[in-house]
Amino acid sequence: MNIKQLEDELRSCREFIPESEYYRIYGRCLQQPFSPCNSGYRKLMYAIHVKHALNLIKAEIAYIATGHENKIGDKSSYKIDTKHELKVISKIPKFAFTPNHHYYLLVQDEETRTLGVIERISYKHCSESTGFFYNNEYLDSLVPMDDCDTINQIRDEAYSLECDRYQQKYSGAYCDDTTIDMYAQSYADSIVNMRTMIPKGTTIKKSTAFDAYNNYMQGVNLLTAYMDCNQLTEDPVKMSISAARKFYTPQVKPVSICINENDLLIDIHGTGDTYKPLPDIGEIVKDNRLYCLRRQVKEDCLYTQSKERLRQPMPSDEFSPVKGMVVDYDIYCNNPSALDLEYNKQLKFYYDNQMRFAAEMLEKIRIFMNVHPDYKMSTDLRKMEQKYDKMVRGVQFIMDDKPFNNMRVDVTVVEHNPLSEGDKICNRYGGKGVTAKIVPDEEMPIYIDENGNERRVELLWRSSTGINRENAGQYKEICLNNFSCQILDHIRGISNRDEQFKELTKFLDIVQPAYSERLKNAVEDHLVDEEQDEFWKTLFDMDCIPLILDPYKDHMGYDDFYKIYEAFPYIIMPTLQVPIKDCKGNTRFVTTRRPVGVGHQYIYRLKQYAEEKYSETSLSTVNIKGDNAKSKASKEYKELHKRTAIRMGHMENDSLSHIGTDAVVTFLMLYSVSPTGRLHAKDILVGDPFNVNLRLDENDRNRKVETYKTRFEAMGLELVIDIKKKKPKQLEFSDMFRIKEQPKTKKQLEFSDMFIRK
Repeated sequence: MNIKQLEDELRSCREFIPESEYYRIYGRCLQQPFSPCNSGYRKLMYAIHVKHALNLIKAEIAYIATGHENKIGDKSSYKIDTKHELKVISKIPKFAFTPNHHYYLLVQDEETRTLGVIERISYKHCSESTGFFYNNEYLDSLVPMDDCDTINQIRDEAYSLECDRYQQKYSGAYCDDTTIDMYAQSYADSIVNMRTMIPKGTTIKKSTAFDAYNNYMQGVNLLTAYMDCNQLTEDPVKMSISAARKFYTPQVKPVSICINENDLLIDIHGTGDTYKPLPDIGEIVKDNRLYCLRRQVKEDCLYTQSKERLRQPMPSDEFSPVKGMVVDYDIYCNNPSALDLEYNKQLKFYYDNQMRFAAEMLEKIRIFMNVHPDYKMSTDLRKMEQKYDKMVRGVQFIMDDKPFNNMRVDVTVVEHNPLSEGDKICNRYGGKGVTAKIVPDEEMPIYIDENGNERRVELLWRSSTGINRENAGQYKEICLNNFSCQILDHIRGISNRDEQFKELTKFLDIVQPAYSERLKNAVEDHLVDEEQDEFWKTLFDMDCIPLILDPYKDHMGYDDFYKIYEAFPYIIMPTLQVPIKDCKGNTRFVTTRRPVGVGHQYIYRLKQYAEEKYSETSLSTVNIKGDNAKSKASKEYKELHKRTAIRMGHMENDSLSHIGTDAVVTFLMLYSVSPTGRLHAKDILVGDPFNVNLRLDENDRNRKVETYKTRFEAMGLELVIDIKKKKPKQLEFSDMFRIKEQPKTKKQLEFSDMFIRK
């Protein structure tokens, strides 16, 4: 099969597959525009990047979309739609003092004869500290059927509003009171039905990655430029402060506190006479200390348990260095009598509220099941019913496959995490960058538009990143967004509405003809004047003209860009004013000598935090085997940073191998794999600071090698390490200048002939 036959075969296969089924083959890569122009390796990398992208608190829709984003978003498990019509029966709040913070709705499915449950919660924990926030506006608007007072209030308000509307509509004319009452009653019943019933296919809860119209969005649009400077070598990128603030993501931190019988919580959050060891729901953690746990020692109790000392942490106490806001509590107590102590009054308050919730949930379920014996419970509701039944009956809780003797408190803390230096971002073309520097907006280059308005560049990439990887799509995105931005600026200066619409459709006819025709029909034939004003207002609030380009058909070749240049003569390639500091530290702006590619680009934030990569090395900490001690305290939020020995990765080994393998092994032994070798690091602090020379002695051993040697001996083998010094070849001085004589040819010139002057 030749190349032409192969292309025909692929084309026929593509035509056979409908566009609605593209996502089954291409998956997440359907969100990458200009796909034929991009590198295949970078497409695979983008598929990994978008999988690791975080949900932003305030995400945006991409100015250049592919039309497949919503299809990918519909497959998300964090967008929950109803499969049948549901009737809201009851509402049970988890915390009685904040009834709308966290609650459960019992719903009736008449089609499947099932009683189900919907949890209204503001957060979702995924893994480690990653998570997202839920949008619960629809759930908060619902009213249960057993809340008669609220339903009657809604009905009365709707009835009175409808009566007033009819009287204003038929003002001055005779209007039958019976007819008004009938229509008002019907309208009030429909409003009540709307607040108590959930129609089929309704989105009841979704993450913040969906807007009000369920458009799927994961990133933000940043004004991006490609430049070459020392700070952008390899992976680093430079960003402004205002751009970094757009990448706020939620961090969900579950903290588990195990309280034994001889432990007590210290009053670090109390004021006055109130003993308060933990923050309440909705409170910010003070001084980044969630709790302080102290072990009771009888010999020291007169000192450690005095009134003053119970408010002051001690070095021997157990801390939790976590920051954020407390949003949830779960208390598992196998010793309820311990809650009566003065130290545990706050825990008793939440425990009593938890028992109230469990009893109320069981009561609501059993009342409904007794009235409707032909109904069954959903799987989730059955699990909850069994859990709370055991809780009410006093069954012992189990942890690590065995009951524990006292209590455990699970606290959930949520924090709005900003983008920091060292965090990673990526675009839609497989390009990943580390935020090397976040600078004030005044220190970023300036882009001046057609109307003379100054716009600050928000993100700087290295200019050769797409050229080296044959990845042209990223340049096309910023160029096309730059063109649409200049066209939109030009349209804003036109006063005639028809001329504005003509200029807009002229651009769309080149870029997206099908969408242009639909827009003409919608605006001219179906939108009234008020709706057209709203359309233009929404468009003018944007920086660019939003476009939807098919990832495989609308790849925008160079001829298409040339057509845009010819159709819009006022489009120019922009030059930037770049800040440069002189020898005195003063900043001046210098205009670039050539045009610079600048435009908006859609950027994601990846879930690799620089803070989590920080480690405090414990040079002398080993376990019973003599290996490096691996502590999980940082993951359990008991320590601020990791305290494990330095670990060398593959990239570090490859980077340092040019200085010799023996140097790499020596470095590893001094900082990691040799328990006695790590003790030499104290010379850095106590030795001569001007003569630091760390060396291994004959007593230092590589613990990893000893481990492997022991395993080989168990198999009857012996590991022998024979170190031989390399003997460099000695070259004679004459060998360095010896030239091998070759027979001369006619075309060869003598060495002296090269210097003969005419």
